[in-house]
Amino acid sequence: MTFTVVLHVYDLSNGMAKMFSQSLIGKQIEGIWHSGIVVYDREWYFGGGILNDRPLATPYGRPVQVINLGTTEITSDLFKEFLDGVRDRFRMDTYHLLENNCNHFTNECSQFLLGQPIPDHIVGLPREVLNTPFGMMIHQQNWGTMMGPVNNNNNNNNQPKQLPPPSTSSTTTTTSSSISHPKLNNQHWHSTSKLTLPLLMNNKPILFEKGDIDSVFSKLLDFVKFQPTIDMQSYQDNSKSLLSIIKNSSPSITIPLHLLTWLESLIKILPESNLFPVLEIIRFIILKNDGNRYFIQNPSNTFLSTLLDKMISNQLSKQSELITLRLIVNSFLNKQSIDYIFSKYLSKLVECTTRGLNSNDKVLKRAVSTVAYNLSLYLSVSQHDDQITSLLASLHHVLTCDNKLAEDPEIDFRLLMAFGTLLYCCSDNTMDMIKMLEFDPIQSKYKSIADCPNNINQLIQEIHSLIK
Repeated sequence: MTFTVVLHVYDLSNGMAKMFSQSLIGKQIEGIWHSGIVVYDREWYFGGGILNDRPLATPYGRPVQVINLGTTEITSDLFKEFLDGVRDRFRMDTYHLLENNCNHFTNECSQFLLGQPIPDHIVGLPREVLNTPFGMMIHQQNWGTMMGPVNNNNNNNNQPKQLPPPSTSSTTTTTSSSISHPKLNNQHWHSTSKLTLPLLMNNKPILFEKGDIDSVFSKLLDFVKFQPTIDMQSYQDNSKSLLSIIKNSSPSITIPLHLLTWLESLIKILPESNLFPVLEIIRFIILKNDGNRYFIQNPSNTFLSTLLDKMISNQLSKQSELITLRLIVNSFLNKQSIDYIFSKYLSKLVECTTRGLNSNDKVLKRAVSTVAYNLSLYLSVSQHDDQITSLLASLHHVLTCDNKLAEDPEIDFRLLMAFGTLLYCCSDNTMDMIKMLEFDPIQSKYKSIADCPNNINQLIQEIHSLIK
């Protein structure tokens, strides 16, 4: 059986390169190319990691060229094995304008599937432009952002954003962190007068604090009683102590170290399919300061890094993936935790988020939309412009690809909150990209929905005021 392989080529300049390149760089270029490879009824591309979408449904709009590259006998399973093998080289933090961009990814795919490269004028465009005097001048400015996720070689980019200190009052709701909004004192970059944004400027990080913890321990018991290496008396004692700690409302309650190490040991004993109750318990435990320091802020603990890697490489069950996303949300417990995850895991977090936004599972999508919102609160244009651009493009795509309200309107609300919060302090280049992609389709979508919730309508108005 053979499979058709097609290259979709997009002009990220939307025609501006063809119009102005002669006067700007002294030579005519037809476009600023991004490409995706279409095979097995999916379009694969490099954007904040290796992503795929339905053909013609990517964040880049409609292709300006559709090139039939040939046919392959390589199966979908073999191709996915190839992608797993190159995934580590095509992450957001490995992007390089000249040596490792979106077109290099499709070129490698073509070489694997067909034994031939994509057209040279697509792969060679950045070097062609950067060899001109003007190209050399803008090398460190616009081109990195326009072409895709940029490798953060500057060490300053790896530093966590400085956040306001957490409030001394305890959390009073079940969904909101005690940390104040980090952008309250920032005026929108292009405003000459202060904007009234009561929704965008009146929210804190969301936490997943609720859940039937008794049922979680009951489910875990069903799994561990068949494990001969687990001492059941120790299990009963430790689980009873952990249950008591989780039900205690104080985040400062002391958690004995042996309980944390015991909980971690279960991860190594249980098979992945039986792991989700342990992850759910840790999701509650990291809402306590001791648990957060052990599992999230501990340099010698690879717990979160391993989970993120498994999520990126599709090695988690659906249940484990959902709980991992909720666990990431709860990592935004306090300033110290946020600083740490931004310094160590930001690229992986953004990649997991952009991948998860394309899910059709409403429960998982609610979790990933919450991760996107929490990230949006603390991404800084001075340090994280590339991550902001990647998330905004993904959110724009998700918000425009469906013409109806989600089954759970809270998903739409959180996606829009993330989108608007990122827009509030984005760079000129990123704002230009969003204007190029257009906000009108999103606005029209929600205007056309009968009985659209008032908070969503108000949020659309606030976002529109940022763009106009």
